[in-house]
Amino acid sequence: MTELPSPIAGLSALETLRTPKALPKPAGFLARLFGRPLALLAVIWIAIVVVGGLFAGQISSYDPLDQDLLAIKQLPSAEHLLGTDALGRDVLSRLLHGTTPSLVGVVQALAVVSLIGVLLGLSAGYFGGWWDRLVVQYVSLLQAIPVIVVLLSVLSIFGTSSGGGMVLAVTQRTIAARLRVPDAIMAGTPWADLSETGDSYQTDRYADPVVYEGELSVAAKQYANGLDLKDPRLSPIYGSFSGFPPTLLLAGARDLFLSNTVRVDRKLRDAQRRSQLIVYEGQSHAAYLSGVEFPETLTAMRDIAAFFAVALK
Repeated sequence: MTELPSPIAGLSALETLRTPKALPKPAGFLARLFGRPLALLAVIWIAIVVVGGLFAGQISSYDPLDQDLLAIKQLPSAEHLLGTDALGRDVLSRLLHGTTPSLVGVVQALAVVSLIGVLLGLSAGYFGGWWDRLVVQYVSLLQAIPVIVVLLSVLSIFGTSSGGGMVLAVTQRTIAARLRVPDAIMAGTPWADLSETGDSYQTDRYADPVVYEGELSVAAKQYANGLDLKDPRLSPIYGSFSGFPPTLLLAGARDLFLSNTVRVDRKLRDAQRRSQLIVYEGQSHAAYLSGVEFPETLTAMRDIAAFFAVALK
């Protein structure tokens, strides 16, 4: 005789099927982090940067502003782990000490933007009505305007050394192509002539720690890639300065590129363009960018700010 299954057992099985299984407990933050190698690598890198900035003085024994003209442009070594720059300053020390101001600037910017955004969002949600609509329209307007339009409304470009030469070359090409010309430019001690033409290439050869023979001369030929070094695309001093916007030129009395800067000033004046030339006493190439701790740098920043304040009105 076949034994029928108990109704109670069938009911229990049915209830078991209907009972939802318990959801797995979500993984913790560390578990999710370790499960994503790229995220873990990013966190480790940020931690290294922050620790390096906080303990810069303990990690590197060199002052980031100390110059050693007998140890310029050294390769990495046991004494200087990342080598030295053109003024003999320890690169690792400058990198570490420059981390903190950079991080502080980012945090300040994020704090201001977040505060404004949170206040606008909370107030729009709380009051509603016309204020909510106004905030939404304002945010939509900001998102709709292309950044390039804002940049082109008041445009200025600036650079130093090879960057200064590029500023001049880009402006010449922009004028030739009949594109939007910058409202003002600044070319600090521009490398406007790659052909080593000019008085200061000789007179300041040993007064300026910047080395031309075997270094910049080689770089110039590599950059030219077979073109004539006096081609205006490489050496803007040989191009046209007609139509140039107001231009600020900076150089030092012991600057290897002093002649480049003075010659550009003369070309601008010959083209009847507005030019302001400032030569700083006793300074070598681009020394006005040594650091905000130096009065010479603060003076140059004030000069640059004053120029653009007038030129961009």
